[in-house]
Amino acid sequence: MRMLAVAVVAAMCVSSPAFAAADNSADAIGAVLNSRASGSKRMYAVAAASVAKAAEEGKPLQQFVVAILSKDKNVPLVLQISDETRRKYLASSKSKIKKMAEKKNNSLAWYLLAIEVDDHKMLEKAASLGNVQALNTLGMMRFDKAFDDPSADSAALLKEAFSLFKKAADKDDANGYNNLGICYQNGQGCTKDEKAAFDCFRKAADLNHPEAVNNLGRFYREGIVVDQDFAKAAECFSRSAKMGCEVGQINYAIALLRGEGVARNERRAVELIESMATGGSAEAMEVMSLCYEQGQGVERDAWKSMVWSIRSKAARGDKASQKWLEANGFVK
Repeated sequence: MRMLAVAVVAAMCVSSPAFAAADNSADAIGAVLNSRASGSKRMYAVAAASVAKAAEEGKPLQQFVVAILSKDKNVPLVLQISDETRRKYLASSKSKIKKMAEKKNNSLAWYLLAIEVDDHKMLEKAASLGNVQALNTLGMMRFDKAFDDPSADSAALLKEAFSLFKKAADKDDANGYNNLGICYQNGQGCTKDEKAAFDCFRKAADLNHPEAVNNLGRFYREGIVVDQDFAKAAECFSRSAKMGCEVGQINYAIALLRGEGVARNERRAVELIESMATGGSAEAMEVMSLCYEQGQGVERDAWKSMVWSIRSKAARGDKASQKWLEANGFVK
């Protein structure tokens, strides 16, 4: 029998020093860039609201940020603008951003220009000037290539990624800490050091990084470098879930299913998981499959277990699963 798996995201995030929305323009832009890949759609949407408002009021830096982020696949509603508005924003702001970069050597400006035109040299320029978003992005690029390119020197690339994440973490960057923690946890680009990983996740959690809070929960749940403490684990998962972190929500729901560190409530757990599954979470779909297989929170149902399992695979891009769902009327 399969056991209910606990999902723990090991995401490499693009970061900035602050997560919460702020009145200060620089802090507000930092918040939206950081929360963009923090693991919380909710935090991203909240941080994006003030930047979108400032863009509407005609502020060029915010207009440029909105214009480039609006091209993202899963952009918050508040950043969804028409092609006409995007062209208008770029026309009124890009020359000013270029001036910030070329005349003042502004690292944020170089980073924004880099992601607008996907320019690696500009990205490296921003990183060399200490921009944490660029440092994390370059680190992620090295990380991805290490695993995706069979001809690459994986060990060297992972060491480069580790170095870039460390530079971001040394600037007290939440995503830098989280990324560094993942490297330490898995021994990627460095010697495996779970104590160092825990310390990195704790520092990121102190800066309100939603995935880092979830990662701390895993350490407490499994008793890694700390005494096993299901109550603290559930507290972390609950906090991460309240911050809008999908994997934190799943882990908290599983704690409810198991009654680990929190009163068992299978019905509430399944409600949370099904809500995320119907919203498109592949991990939640997999957990729903396990719930129906094992009859936890729902009546045992082999057919529904199989369908949720296929949905999970399809959500991860499996073509055969997608075709099966279409053939059986699950996709219109």
